[in-house]
Amino acid sequence: MKFDLHLHSKNSPDAINEPRTIVKTFKKKRMGFALTDHENTKGWKETKAWAKREKVPFIQGEEIKVYNGKELQGEFVCLFLEKAVKARELPEVIDELKEQDAIIIVPHPFDKLRKNFKGLERFARKVDAIEGFNSRCVFVLSNEMAQDFAKKNNLPVTGSSDAHTPEELGAAWTEISGNSPEDLRNAIRKGKTKIGGTTSNIMVHLFTALAKQGLIKPR
Repeated sequence: MKFDLHLHSKNSPDAINEPRTIVKTFKKKRMGFALTDHENTKGWKETKAWAKREKVPFIQGEEIKVYNGKELQGEFVCLFLEKAVKARELPEVIDELKEQDAIIIVPHPFDKLRKNFKGLERFARKVDAIEGFNSRCVFVLSNEMAQDFAKKNNLPVTGSSDAHTPEELGAAWTEISGNSPEDLRNAIRKGKTKIGGTTSNIMVHLFTALAKQGLIKPR
């Protein structure tokens, strides 16, 4: 089964996806997904209810910024959460995520337009996977570098749309042999994942800017 492991709902300030739209889209695509809004878990309840109703595999997640002192280190996509992540400074955030038995993914680590993850080599053994394909990466090299890093450090790769608009949902994915969220968790930890997808149109970044200004409505 295919899972899109990094995407945003209207609860992220730069996204417009309604939970209902997200679930209905993945039902049509016969895919599972993780909701990973920026720095919040407000969309979990509504999305979970829709996913249960439509019988779509759903994973609770969050995308957070992590710091070294006052310096931004990069971002984590955190999956299989039971509650929102409170810590933001390394290594405390890693300890908190391990306590939840969460999966830690480093998204778009070499995308210069969204700031590289600084000193990733130092944390390679403490994360579970590298996002090897992100549909929103403008430059192909960004994804290629991520895949190379994962290979050199013997880390699994994941694929994600990073969708902020309905048209992007499911554009990229992580494929496993099973079909449940727990199968996915096990596949990542065992390094048995495949990735695929397509690059989003560069215009999606304009929609993100418009969403931040409240100039386009959720749908």
